[in-house]
Amino acid sequence: HPAQVMQAVGRSFGSDAVYVTDGGMTSLWAHWFLPSTRPRSYHSILELGMLGTGIPSAIGSKLAEPSREIVCVTGDGAAGFNFMEMQSAARERLKITTVVLAEGSWTMEEPSELMVYGRTFGTEMGEVRWDRVAEGLGCRGFYVGKLEELEPLLENARKTEGPAVV
Repeated sequence: HPAQVMQAVGRSFGSDAVYVTDGGMTSLWAHWFLPSTRPRSYHSILELGMLGTGIPSAIGSKLAEPSREIVCVTGDGAAGFNFMEMQSAARERLKITTVVLAEGSWTMEEPSELMVYGRTFGTEMGEVRWDRVAEGLGCRGFYVGKLEELEPLLENARKTEGPAVV
């Protein structure tokens, strides 16, 4: 469940990290379950309703706060907007961790479509191996198949020299 993922991220990175959230449902789960942070340390899309800005905002956060851990938590739909910016992070050797909740669909859109049309259309994205895409862009990639693998892989991502994607 996304709440369990957020809790694991929070336990792994703690309240001193800078969190950047992106994606509809992912941002809501992050808002509810990530730990409280210091001022100017939690960047969300919720106030302005934007989408796809998580990774670029994480890069900007790292440039502004090079000594802090930067964690981008994004949905897979939102990640698709600007995931190529992970190559920018790799090129600049920026230590950011991006966690992609790969649910395989536009989950925030599904209830509205079901309510209005009685069915969904265009919301299924299928499986994308974000870890492999990350590796192709010069980042470390970690694939989580089961919940019990998540925290050890988050710890491995934290130990990575440059950018990592879980």
